[in-house]
Amino acid sequence: CSSDLLQRQRKVAIAVQSWDRTRRVRLKFLADRAKLVQLQRWWRSLKKRRRFRNLQQNVLRIQAALRGMQGRKRAVQYRADVHWLGLAVKRLIRIRRARLAKRAWRAEMMQRYLRPSPSPTRAAPGSTKGALVREVLALRQQFEDKQEEVRRLKDENADWLEHINELRNHACLRLRGFMRT
Repeated sequence: CSSDLLQRQRKVAIAVQSWDRTRRVRLKFLADRAKLVQLQRWWRSLKKRRRFRNLQQNVLRIQAALRGMQGRKRAVQYRADVHWLGLAVKRLIRIRRARLAKRAWRAEMMQRYLRPSPSPTRAAPGSTKGALVREVLALRQQFEDKQEEVRRLKDENADWLEHINELRNHACLRLRGFMRT
């Protein structure tokens, strides 16, 4: 019986030692697992915060790019409006000058009609020919001046059209360069 008791005590001691070792390893395992879960939670939270911060920055970049593009479009439209307004004003001034010139011509014709100038037979023959030559030369000079002005205005119009096309081509942005990955 004593050997039987000794064997039982031995089995009990081994079982207690085994249970104690298992309990310690199990507690260490549970503590390590809790720490790993906490570390994973922290890491996932950090990743979410970074992603949200990058998202906010990217949204701000896109908004800034869109606002810049809209501002540039408005500036181009404003310049075009100013240009066309300037052309309209110039045209109105030309029309006004032409009407004033026509009025003056009409007034002069009415004066000539009401008070005729001396007949050419009374004037010296050389003076009318010289006056006609001077008048023709003055008209020719006016014609050349007007042709030069027309050429200059056409060149200016072509330059403005080219400038407007360049501005239209550069008015859009590519947004891919502003995005972070």
